[in-house]
Amino acid sequence: MAILRWTSSRERLLLHERMSKLFDETLAALASGHRARSGWMPACDIYETPTSFVMKVETPGVELADVALEINENEVIVTGQRKRRLRHDPSRYQRVERGEGRFVRAFTLPMTVDERGASASLKDGVLTVVMPKRQAATPPKVIEIQAG
Repeated sequence: MAILRWTSSRERLLLHERMSKLFDETLAALASGHRARSGWMPACDIYETPTSFVMKVETPGVELADVALEINENEVIVTGQRKRRLRHDPSRYQRVERGEGRFVRAFTLPMTVDERGASASLKDGVLTVVMPKRQAATPPKVIEIQAG
C-alpha cells in the first residue's frame, strides 16, 4: 500500500488556478500564432442592432493613447497595451493577478460596415465601437435586348 501525502484544499485550489492560467496562455498563444507573454486578453462582446454592429471591449487600465482601432469592410481589429503600474516596491507584493502586455483582437462581421460612419469611445475602462451597417448595393438592372 502506497502512502500518499494529503494536500489541503487551498493547495489544490492554487494548483488548479496555476494550471488554468497555463492552459489559457497556451491556447491564446496557439490561436494568435505568437508566444503569450502575459495571458491577458480583453473580453469582448459584439451585438447587432437593426442598423449597426456594436462592440464592447473591456480595457481597464488601458490608456487612450495605447489603444488603436482599424475597420476595413467587415473586419475589425483592436490593438493595444496595458502597462504594469506597480505602485509599491515589487518585492513587497504578495500576489499580482492583473495581466499586462500587448493584445490584438480581430473579428470578422457577417456583413460589411460603413467605416466612415463608425464611432468609438473609451469610458470607464470599456471601449465601445458603433459600426453602421453598409446599405446593400442595388442589384444590377437587367436590360432586355430586342431583336433588331
